[in-house]
Amino acid sequence: MRRLFEENALGRRWGDFLAGLRKGEVVYVPRFRERLRVVKVEPRRQRAKLRRGSLEIEVPFHEISWVEPPPGADPDPA
Repeated sequence: MRRLFEENALGRRWGDFLAGLRKGEVVYVPRFRERLRVVKVEPRRQRAKLRRGSLEIEVPFHEISWVEPPPGADPDPA
């Protein structure tokens, strides 16, 4: 399943999004239904530290999504 996901267009865009993830960016975490700011990215561990109010929480990459349209998506699908 993972290989199939990584080989399709959405999986590649998500991978590009994670590869470009930087401190200070805002991401969406469906589990919390919130947009949170990135405090630290740990690519080797596949985790990111995010700020939620006054707390910092660590989440695995698979729980992170983009807030804006994904990289390479048409921003104005008319």
